[in-house]
Amino acid sequence: MSWVEIDDVAHGRVVVELQPTVLEIFTSRDGGTTRIHMRMLVIDALGPNAQGNHQVRLGNGTSSTTLTVPEQWWMRLWPLLEQARAAQYPYMGY
Repeated sequence: MSWVEIDDVAHGRVVVELQPTVLEIFTSRDGGTTRIHMRMLVIDALGPNAQGNHQVRLGNGTSSTTLTVPEQWWMRLWPLLEQARAAQYPYMGY
C-alpha cells in the first residue's frame, strides 16, 4: 500500500491512498472519504486550469472527486495515480 498527502485548492489537505483493490481519497475541508474499487476507477487528467493548477478527476463513472493541485503537489500525486493505473490491469478482464 502507498499514499500521498497533498494540499488541494478546493479540498484543503488531502490524502490519497492506494490499497490492493481500492483507491481512497480523504479530504480535510469537508471531512469526506471517497472509496473507489480498482475495477471501477476512472482517472481523468484534465490538465492545468487557468491558474496553472493541475486537475484530475477520480471517479467510478457516475460520481467523482476532482482534485486541483499546484505543481509541487502534482509531482507527488501523479506517480501514485500512474501506479494505480498500472494496478488496474488485473481487474480489467475476466
